[in-house]
Amino acid sequence: DLDTWASSTNAYVTTWYDQSGNGQHATQTTSSLQPKVIDNGSVILDSNGYAAIEFDGSDDFMQMPFAAGSNSGYLISTVCDPNNNTTNQNLIDFRDVNNDGISLLGLSSGVIHARTDTVDATKPYSGSADLWTGEFTGSNVTAYVNGSGGTSLSGLNTSATTNGRIGSPAYSVSSTWNGKLSEVVIYLTDQSSNRSNIESNIAGRYGITLS
Repeated sequence: DLDTWASSTNAYVTTWYDQSGNGQHATQTTSSLQPKVIDNGSVILDSNGYAAIEFDGSDDFMQMPFAAGSNSGYLISTVCDPNNNTTNQNLIDFRDVNNDGISLLGLSSGVIHARTDTVDATKPYSGSADLWTGEFTGSNVTAYVNGSGGTSLSGLNTSATTNGRIGSPAYSVSSTWNGKLSEVVIYLTDQSSNRSNIESNIAGRYGITLS
């Protein structure tokens, strides 16, 4: 669910509500930094025809009210539709200013990245509305596109106290997300035994075919 405000025939997101019941809502109180959900009177849709919010690639982001903290496992899944696949841009980020912590999915030249500190697992993507997942099992980091895994690298436990962001690095407004985003699911624990079920549930909701 979203809270929005309207400007003429456009509407922008102020709060993206956490559906887990934990109250970890993502917010953006500065109007110029808010992603758009209605454009010229029409709901923004991804390339599969599902409602999405759109980040402008300049400075839009949503602030999360929690940090990853000490971390020995994570799973982050997103349904996203980038406007281009050539520029570096950040989707979900919990790193601090020293680049310590976890992030998903730095995007550059058609490749996604799932990270723990300096460990960087990658996977090419198709360039449409896809399900992207980054997973750290406590031993390995892997990036997935539509259920298909890329490189799997030996991972590192992390500790970072900077609150996370959607659409921007956690520590600065730079290399921001340029495109649409329909879903974000974040677990800060190892979910390797549940990943296929989590992805199947999301894919079924958004018309995505898993590999």
